[in-house]
Amino acid sequence: MSNQKNRRLFLDLFPERMTLTHLVKSIFFKHGVVSVISAILDYSIFISIVSYSNTSIFFAHLVGFSIATIFGFVAHSFYTFELGDVSLQRFFYFLLQIVLVFFTGFLILTILIDLKFAPFIAKPFQLFCTFFMNLLIGRFFTFRKN
Repeated sequence: MSNQKNRRLFLDLFPERMTLTHLVKSIFFKHGVVSVISAILDYSIFISIVSYSNTSIFFAHLVGFSIATIFGFVAHSFYTFELGDVSLQRFFYFLLQIVLVFFTGFLILTILIDLKFAPFIAKPFQLFCTFFMNLLIGRFFTFRKN
């Protein structure tokens, strides 16, 4: 990959002159908006299941993550990366991404809960840790423009 192309990819994430307009149009900001909404969905569902049922942490993580992920895939396709469609190939790449992020997130969650963190504390930390992983994989693998 040429230096010019690398620079363009980097500037897509972080524009040189960060005006308010550049910030709102940047992939980092858009990814953040979609990620915050996804995180709220994931967290709300996770905490609801943990609080009101006698199921495992894995099941609560799976349900919250799955619903938030479906929302995230559609929102990233149309809003963050402005691709204008949802292709089968991109969805396959996204499945690979979410499997990796799901199990990484579950590992973080399990470690924190084993260290005696309450689930309502462990979950936001896990979401924060996986945010940047999702951003980089999404930008350079799943949602890249051909």
